[in-house]
Parts: sequence; C-alpha cells; structure tokens
Amino acid sequence: MRAAGMRFAPAPEYPVFPTRERPLKPYEAVLRATAATRPLVAELAPDAVVADILTLAPALAAELEGVPVATVIPHLDPRTERGWPPFSLGARRPRTAVGRGLWSGLSRLTDAGGGPSPDRLAGRLAARLEFADFDEVAQAGASAYLGAIVQDCAGIHEAVYEAFVAYPLEHRLPA
Repeated sequence: MRAAGMRFAPAPEYPVFPTRERPLKPYEAVLRATAATRPLVAELAPDAVVADILTLAPALAAELEGVPVATVIPHLDPRTERGWPPFSLGARRPRTAVGRGLWSGLSRLTDAGGGPSPDRLAGRLAARLEFADFDEVAQAGASAYLGAIVQDCAGIHEAVYEAFVAYPLEHRLPA
C-alpha cells in the first residue's frame, strides 16, 4: 500500500504522569505533542489521519489542520485455549489435569460457535490490505477494491456480533 501513498509517522512521546523531573499537568503532554505533530500534518497534507484511541496528538493536529480523522479502538479477543481460565479473570493457567478440566467446563460459557471467527476474518482482511498490489487495485478499480474491504468489515462486524452479543443463552449455560 506504500505505492498508494500511505505512510506511517510516529507521534512524539511525552511522559503523561508528572514526576519531580517532569512536572507536567494533565493534558500538558497532549498539548506539546499536538504542537509538535501539527507541522508534520500540514507538510504531508494527508487525505486522512488514523490514530489509536490513546494517542490524542495526531487526531488533534489533524483536526486543527482540517484533515479527517479515523480512530482505531483495539479490542482483545477474550477467548482462550481450551483448559485455560476465562480471559481477564486474573487466574493462573492450570498446572494439573483437574485444573484444566475445571476451566474446560467453563469454555462452553466463553467460546464462540458458528461461522468463521472474527480473528480469522480480520486476518484475511489484514492480508488483503498488506499484500494488495497497486496495479491490481487500479485494474479492478478502486470502487471494487474498497467495496470488498467494506464487505470484509461487515463480515467481521457480524462475526463479532454473533460471537459476543447474539448467542442464545442456553448455549452458554452448563448443562
């Protein structure tokens, strides 16, 4: 996708929490980073800026320059290996067959069923984006390429919904 003109520019980093050596007030680090990032956004004049939810400076700098902003909000897949404790419970991995058996019993509550997993679909989309050939995209047409990406995103949305929101309750309760 570099051939399409995309590039990565790291945001400047400032310590967020005050220390004796660096007594920054809340959001002072964001203001400094935004001031340092704004000239880069102005120089590059991008069509859009994409930043993660925790990195505020690129989004604010883009907004100040009148550039559209997209925010990436990453979420972890809570599913684990069979026999491991549920995600974010804080429990250690089991050391015995009995422990694995106990945690495996809970997997019916936490494992998603049905079609392709959100991870698999997201992996396919990542591969499509990473290995896209500019000439192939140009030949097929940008609309067709972007339409396929939109369909992939809709499939990921549906898989996440099916896996974590719309499952029948009786499938998640132990028998």
